[in-house]
Amino acid sequence: MIASDTEHENMNQVAGHTLWNLFGMVTPLVVALFAIPALEDHLGKERFGVLLVISLLIGYLSVFDLGIGQAQAYLIADSRGRKQEHTIPALFQTSLWVILLLSTLLGGLLAFFSENLATRYMEVPLELQQEVRLAILYAAGAIPFAVLAPCLIATLETYQEFKRINLIRIPTSASYLVDRKSLFAWSRRRAVSGL
Repeated sequence: MIASDTEHENMNQVAGHTLWNLFGMVTPLVVALFAIPALEDHLGKERFGVLLVISLLIGYLSVFDLGIGQAQAYLIADSRGRKQEHTIPALFQTSLWVILLLSTLLGGLLAFFSENLATRYMEVPLELQQEVRLAILYAAGAIPFAVLAPCLIATLETYQEFKRINLIRIPTSASYLVDRKSLFAWSRRRAVSGL
């Protein structure tokens, strides 16, 4: 059986999307191979450990979109399939506002408990507690973005914008690893000066 032109075009499109996704996942890993050892040397073991704990915390808290992002992507794809594109803007805006509200509340809770986390629960040396508290506050501010990003990515996936997703994901992920060195140096100066 010979594949039609449409089937051949679809196969090429899937292959292209797959390559973009692979490139988008592998590139940050290569950057991490070089950035993480340099970051650990620069920060020291205690600060690097705190950085890992806070990164894990942000990762865990990003699940608090409660599946709204994936549900939104499904509903957008369904609306497109039914030729009801006029419903998409309201659906997109509603889910974005709900996610933003939930993630902002979550970030606010984290900020509220930042002092207790830094002084009682994380068991960091006394001289690092203020710096850790500041890092937790920065993490609390990042939570809405961490929760919104997968929702926005899922929306772009429904439009098969994999190239665009990865052209954003690659520099963002790389800067996330590389830029932490300057963020911790800045927070250390702020902690010393007493914010």
